[in-house]
Amino acid sequence: MTAVMISQVDKLKAAVKAFEAAQAKYAEFGARDTEPDGEFQHTLARAVNGDEVIMPTSPREWQR
Repeated sequence: MTAVMISQVDKLKAAVKAFEAAQAKYAEFGARDTEPDGEFQHTLARAVNGDEVIMPTSPREWQR
C-alpha cells in the first residue's frame, strides 16, 4: 500500500511540475494568470477525488 501511495504522490508531483513548465513556456500568453492556475488545481483535485475530469482545451475553457 505504501508503495502505491508514493507512486500516486510522485505522479501528482510530476503533473504539477509539467504544468509549471508549460506555464513558464507560455507565460507571455497569460498561462501564469490566476485563472489557468485555478482551473488546473480544480481539475487536479477532481482527478484525485476520482471524479470525472474533462481537461480544458481552449483558451476560453482555461479562463472560467
